[in-house]
Amino acid sequence: MNTFRTLHRSILVLFAVVVVAIVTLVHFSISKIVAEQSRAQQQSLSPAISLIVEQLLKPLHISEALGHSTELVDLLDGVTVDENAIFTTLTRLEKEFGLSFFIASETQRKQYNSDGTVIELIEGEVSWYFKYRDYPVEAVADIGKWEDTHFYIDIKIHNDQGEFLGFFGVGKSLRSFIDIFDIYKQKYGYDFLFVDGEGDIMLSSDPSLIASYSDFTNLSELPWYASLPLTIQNEQALNNKLVTIDQNDYLIAEVKLNQFGWTVFLLSPLEDRQAEISQAFIFSIVTLLVVVFSLFLLIYNLLYYFRKDMQPDIIVRHTNNLPEKDNLQLIYKDLLSQ
Repeated sequence: MNTFRTLHRSILVLFAVVVVAIVTLVHFSISKIVAEQSRAQQQSLSPAISLIVEQLLKPLHISEALGHSTELVDLLDGVTVDENAIFTTLTRLEKEFGLSFFIASETQRKQYNSDGTVIELIEGEVSWYFKYRDYPVEAVADIGKWEDTHFYIDIKIHNDQGEFLGFFGVGKSLRSFIDIFDIYKQKYGYDFLFVDGEGDIMLSSDPSLIASYSDFTNLSELPWYASLPLTIQNEQALNNKLVTIDQNDYLIAEVKLNQFGWTVFLLSPLEDRQAEISQAFIFSIVTLLVVVFSLFLLIYNLLYYFRKDMQPDIIVRHTNNLPEKDNLQLIYKDLLSQ
């Protein structure tokens, strides 16, 4: 009876251990999958952040630092400007930083470029200058120079009295962006969309979406975007949304560029990410099966051990055995003779 009770308690304890082990391993597996998904998300964002910093924020910081220098203020603060001094400064900056620079003068209504060209700032013909001159912000990003499309960062210049003197800016050819985007796409597999507050695509890893002669592609023109619910479209809330493009699934990550009022959408192929997460899931399942099988073997061996204790070998005493037949006959004859 005591053996049975011991067996019963052991089975209950082992059952509880198995349940706890399974629950713990399931929790561990789910946590590992979530962690793997977060890691994959962060891993996909890290190169994109590096690209944004190198290609957009670095030129912005350069233009902001130079735009507040006394050298530029002195070049523009006057009724007339020294064009030779302006070109000398722009040429030096281009060689030093490897970027295109320009200065736009309010008094002269001319734009001086580091390549030596001059553009007359005539209202009605040149829109960007008069558009951004009245903007309440000190720095703007724009696309221009349509014969050789460039991305520009324009910084307003003021003198000590707060008078507007013009713009100083830095430019990068869109061809350089396309080349860099292509390298990142080949290496990491994802696409970029840089979208302004109006939903116009300013930069993209897809050359067909790049603006041409002031004709910008809007997000609403993309089939996958048009298929999203109107609430998502109106808010441009695409972070962690799953979309289908050309029969392939993509997960969207969203990065705000408040310096320009832009939003960067990073489209990651879901197939690659699923492969990474599946590996983690398979590892967790295999671990779970190994543990459960080990517990099963332990329980089986313990039950076998207790069963042997409950069924000991039957020991029959020799004194209780019946006599053999020959012995019985002898005993019977002996009794008759008496």
